[in-house]
Amino acid sequence: MKNFSFLFLTILLVNSITLGQITFSIEDYQHLYYDGHTLTYSLDTLKNESDLGSLGNNTWDFSNLLLNNQFTAISVSPFYSPFIDEFPGANYVTETARDFMNIVTDLYSYINLTENGFYILGSKIQTSIKGTIFAEKITYNPPQSSVIFPLSYLTEWVDSFEVKSTTLLNDTIISLNSEVQRIHYKCDAYGMIKTPQNVLLPALRIKADKTTFNITTGNYNKEINYKYITPDGFSVSFSAIDTLAPNTGCIKIKNLVWTYLGFVNVNSEEQSPSAYTLEQNYPNPFNPLTKIKFCIPKQTNVNLTIYDILGNKIKTILNEELSPGTYSTAWTPDNSTASGIYFCKLIANDFSKSVKMIYIK
Repeated sequence: MKNFSFLFLTILLVNSITLGQITFSIEDYQHLYYDGHTLTYSLDTLKNESDLGSLGNNTWDFSNLLLNNQFTAISVSPFYSPFIDEFPGANYVTETARDFMNIVTDLYSYINLTENGFYILGSKIQTSIKGTIFAEKITYNPPQSSVIFPLSYLTEWVDSFEVKSTTLLNDTIISLNSEVQRIHYKCDAYGMIKTPQNVLLPALRIKADKTTFNITTGNYNKEINYKYITPDGFSVSFSAIDTLAPNTGCIKIKNLVWTYLGFVNVNSEEQSPSAYTLEQNYPNPFNPLTKIKFCIPKQTNVNLTIYDILGNKIKTILNEELSPGTYSTAWTPDNSTASGIYFCKLIANDFSKSVKMIYIK
C-alpha cells in the first residue's frame, strides 16, 4: 500500500502551490498505470456533505473518510489483455475483479494516454456460465478526454462523445443502450489536501458539469461532479446532490470515492523470498517500456530509481515501505528521454544493486 510519506516533496512544492502552479503532465499519469501498479478505490457511502472551500487557493481536509466498500484495479500489459483488438489505440489497460450476476469475473478498461491527455476508450467484461458466453461492452466515441495536458489551475475544456453499452449472449446482441454526453471541465481550485493518513499533498480540483441525452429513452440528465487529484495517486471524487448548488462552501454530496496507489506483490509462494534481489530488466534493449522485478525478504523501505549514464536522476519509480515479497513494476520513458544506456538502482535496507538498461527509440 502506498505510504504517502512525502514530507520533503510537500515542503518543496509549497511556494509553487501558493502561486497556483501545480501542473500535471503525461508523466504524472504514466506512473499510475505501469504494469503491476494498482489503484485501490475506496467508497465512503456514509459521507453526505463536503466543504468545497473556495475558488483559488485552499486546504481541503479529507482525513475523516470512512471505508465502506473497496475494489482494486491492476494495470496489465495491453498485449496480454483479452479484448485489446476491440479497442485500437489503447496503450494502458486495467483489470478489476468484479461480482457480475453473482459470478466473480474480470473487467478490463482500455486507456489511451498521450502527451495531449488521458482518454478513455471503453471497457469489457465477459464470462462463461454453463457453456453460455455472457459479455457487456462499453465504448466511448470519440474517446472521452477526462484530462488534458498540461493540466493546471484555470485549465478548461469541453468534451462531447457517445457512450454505447452493448450486452451480448453468445456474441448476439440482446440489449443496446446509447447516450450522448457533453461535459464542461474546469480546474477551478488548487491547494493542499489532507488524506486519511493525515498527510498533506498538493492537489487540483476539477469541476465537471455533465449533461446526458439518452438516445434510447429520449431522457435528459444533468450532473455536477468534483474531483481532487494529486501527483501521488490519491484522489477524491463525488457528485453534488443539487446541481444548482454553489461551487463554494459546504454542499450535499453522494457517491464519494477515494483512491490510492499501490503495487502488486507477484510472489506465488507462501514463504517470503530468502534474499534481496534485483533482476535484469526485460526486455532489454527496450521500447516503449521495460519490466523490472525485485524481491525483498522482510518489510523495509524500498527505493527504485532510474539514472542516466552520467549519474543524473531521471525518475524515482518507487520510494515506500513494502512487505516481504516479489514485486514487478515497469518504466516507460517519456518522449524527452534520449536513446542510450540507463541504470536502475534498488536500495532496500543495507542492500544496493544496479542493472544496466538500453533504451532504443
